[in-house]
Amino acid sequence: MLDLEAGVGGGKVMADEKKPRFEVFEPEPMSREEADRKMEEFFKELEKEFKDVPPEEMKKGAERVLDFIKGKLTWAEIFNIPPQMLKQMAELGYLKYQAGRYDEAERFYKVLTVLDPKNSYFNTMLGFVLRALKRDHEALVQFSEAIKKHPIEVINYTARGEIYLKYGLINEAKVDFEVAATLDPKGEDKWANRARLCLKRIEELERIKKEEAEKKAKGEKKKKKR
Repeated sequence: MLDLEAGVGGGKVMADEKKPRFEVFEPEPMSREEADRKMEEFFKELEKEFKDVPPEEMKKGAERVLDFIKGKLTWAEIFNIPPQMLKQMAELGYLKYQAGRYDEAERFYKVLTVLDPKNSYFNTMLGFVLRALKRDHEALVQFSEAIKKHPIEVINYTARGEIYLKYGLINEAKVDFEVAATLDPKGEDKWANRARLCLKRIEELERIKKEEAEKKAKGEKKKKKR
């Protein structure tokens, strides 16, 4: 019998030619004293690692980590990635998108949504990339996230509404198209005008559906009279 040790959690694979099986062993409990000793050793190692770092730098670093945890800083700010670099990455991603290299564009925009999660544009572009990859449900999530971050951006309502419409969610689509149109009272935004065209199309489909239902109802009445 072959005995293979699994590194995480004390697991062990016991395999033979007939019935390979996986057995999980619970880690041995640690006493309070041993846990305290381990923590003390950890902090001593930490002190050695940062012994040459000035106290003011340590304090500044701790404050930045705390700000990140509270959502005040992004990953880009933590790693001091300049906004210009993020912009260049976004432009490269857009070029990939225009060239139809959607898999590559997806990688760019996924990274950007992590580096700067406050920027709704990255979610919007990732949504269009995913839609081009025919992953509509994932695209829907990204457009919704962009709306949450920037609720007055027309393009996200129209894009999300089109996905709703594609899957027959007429009421949800109408709400998004109406919001898009409302956000552009002068009729100057192309995405708002696109939403208006979609609303007209929905109205036309609803009218046709209503007429067909009325014809069907009349036909059934005639049959009953006979």
